[in-house]
Amino acid sequence: MFLNPLMLAGLGGALLPLVLHLLSRSRYRSVDWGAMMFLDAADPRDRQSTRIKQYVLLALRMLIVALLAVTLARPVASRTWATTLAPSGPTTAVFILDCSASMSVVEGGRSRMDAARDVASRLLAVMKNGDRVSLITAGLPQEDGDLAPSSDLRTIAARVAATRAGVGRADMAQALDRAAQLIKRYGQGQDARIFVVADRQASSWSDVDASFATTFRTGWGSPDVSGRLTIFPVGGDLSDNVLVESVHIVDPPAIKGELVDIDVRVRATGKSAQPSIPVTLARDGRPISTQTLSLAAGDAATARFIARFEQLRSYVLTASTSGVGMPTDDVRQTAVDVGEPIRVLLVSGDEPDAVSPASNALAESTFFRAAVAPYTAAGVKRGVDPATVTVVRAEALDSATIARQQVVVLANVPQLSSEGLKAIEQFVYEGGGLLVAPGGLVDVNAYNSTMWRDGGGFLPAQLFPATPAGSAGPTTLLGIDLTYPAFAFLKGRPDPIPNATIGRYFPVTPRQPDAVVPATYTSGHPFLVEAGWGRGRVALLTTPLDTDWSTLPLSGFYVPFVQSLVRHLSGSADRDLAPGQPIITMIDNAIAGEPIVAMPDGRRQTPAVSRAGGRTEIRFDDTITPGLYTLRYRVGKDDQRIHFVVQSPTDESDISPMTTAQWDELAATLGAARLEPTDDAIASVFTGARHGRELWAPLLTLVAVLLTVEMLLGRRWSAGVSA
Repeated sequence: MFLNPLMLAGLGGALLPLVLHLLSRSRYRSVDWGAMMFLDAADPRDRQSTRIKQYVLLALRMLIVALLAVTLARPVASRTWATTLAPSGPTTAVFILDCSASMSVVEGGRSRMDAARDVASRLLAVMKNGDRVSLITAGLPQEDGDLAPSSDLRTIAARVAATRAGVGRADMAQALDRAAQLIKRYGQGQDARIFVVADRQASSWSDVDASFATTFRTGWGSPDVSGRLTIFPVGGDLSDNVLVESVHIVDPPAIKGELVDIDVRVRATGKSAQPSIPVTLARDGRPISTQTLSLAAGDAATARFIARFEQLRSYVLTASTSGVGMPTDDVRQTAVDVGEPIRVLLVSGDEPDAVSPASNALAESTFFRAAVAPYTAAGVKRGVDPATVTVVRAEALDSATIARQQVVVLANVPQLSSEGLKAIEQFVYEGGGLLVAPGGLVDVNAYNSTMWRDGGGFLPAQLFPATPAGSAGPTTLLGIDLTYPAFAFLKGRPDPIPNATIGRYFPVTPRQPDAVVPATYTSGHPFLVEAGWGRGRVALLTTPLDTDWSTLPLSGFYVPFVQSLVRHLSGSADRDLAPGQPIITMIDNAIAGEPIVAMPDGRRQTPAVSRAGGRTEIRFDDTITPGLYTLRYRVGKDDQRIHFVVQSPTDESDISPMTTAQWDELAATLGAARLEPTDDAIASVFTGARHGRELWAPLLTLVAVLLTVEMLLGRRWSAGVSA
């Protein structure tokens, strides 16, 4: 078969050397004259040899012209003689179309996705009737039932034209594995091919290595797949990109009327610095303010905004930056629920019956209330406290007292009654927060037997008797994990270690493996231990909240620490989700009618609803697509709306291209061919897929060899004639 059969007309040019030879002979006549009798007669053998040499040179010249014409016609050699003698069968092809976020990059006024669709369309155009195609959209969710090969090429072309760049990452290893399985299932005994149309992003191929190549061949069902996998890269080598990495409330939850700090983190990838990047924060679509950041190459910076929320509802914060590189990660959203001050119940073990000014100054509740409700404690009405505090004695604790609380604090409580213990355990299990701060009145054995229970209770660590006063000298805090939410306020401080002295504390053994120790003393013993229990959190502070054993309440560390810890334990709902993470909402009251979830693509679906413990649970699982989800429901006559944001992964934002060495390694590992998507390349690779291999290169080499031989022979024989 010939790809350019019109060039075979050049075979007629092979007669040109013969015509020229005959014309040259007709130009001369033999004329006898008298003196010829004195010349020696020519040897007949020399005359015959000269004639043979001329015929050889003539044949070489004709062969050169004929081979040149055949070379220009681009012949394709069949794989076997059977293929030559019989017509070629249909091709089963799997198209892998990169639909990741990086395909939205615009270069030269055209997106990479546009270029990829064009290449896939041209591949489909050169296929023939009877060929079957399966389309894999890497980077977009796709059901296995949609992958069966189809011979309806028009429908496949329409699907290609309708594809759009998504917001996720294209996992080429996963896509190739699915393609190999399709070939093994549907393409056995046929001409099977895989065509990958993708940009040059290196991260898409990060999981394709030598071990994967073995799995790939096994999935294909053939140890030799060389020549059957072709990669068409589209787009340029752009590597610079600016993305909004995160946007979040610094110290959640947001309280109505309170000033809230909001951090927006922006990162620059690639090799170029970004000296002036505008960052805008909007609330429900209305801009709050804009700041400008300067970013070094590969570096990140944070813009801090301040906002106030005046209504009790769900808000959407949107952070955006300029379009450098990939546009889909220039915007990032987060959902914020604004509520009333946190409801805190402090159970005090040393609260006096008749509070006098002298005794009240030393009570556990005094320091705690001043920390979490400073305006109320000071009698100031203009400020907004993060919490409201209710104080009760330990013996007055029951389930009715705990109802509707968000955080319970056990401050130097000797031990709990059976009713109080049961109420606390149920409260935490259903999502409440508990802070345990033992002191000198605590019965260690009672705590271990009722709350620790050999690691099976809700206490996150086993208590041991407190260190004796003055036994080993005072200690202070040393190790503090700044990633722990209650210590986030220390970030950026030159010396985050508080200047406080702890005279006594309770040594503890944290529960394994779930308990975390975000802070320790210089002695190495934990200062704070936290672990989950059901849907709630339990934090154990190993020294009291008052000044009995430490000077912490007198330090500048105490107020922000206690406030942040209470906020963290309040279990403020995180409305930011990962793709596939379900939406789960607990509502205290019964709802009227059916709730509705509005999805990012405009669809509306009904979530699952169940009742448990007098509360309503709403659950929605179809959260694969990143974007904004809005849950709407009705309680009585009031319409409620809660926002959720499924965050897109940031690993796709590194659009650094593959290097030449990486492409070569990839081709060698998979036995793949990488071709720039020109019309000739597309036509040739599909022809090669059906019929074999093009022969123009070896034929052109043969033409060059014959030209050299003709020149050498012509010179040698001409020299012989002259001599």
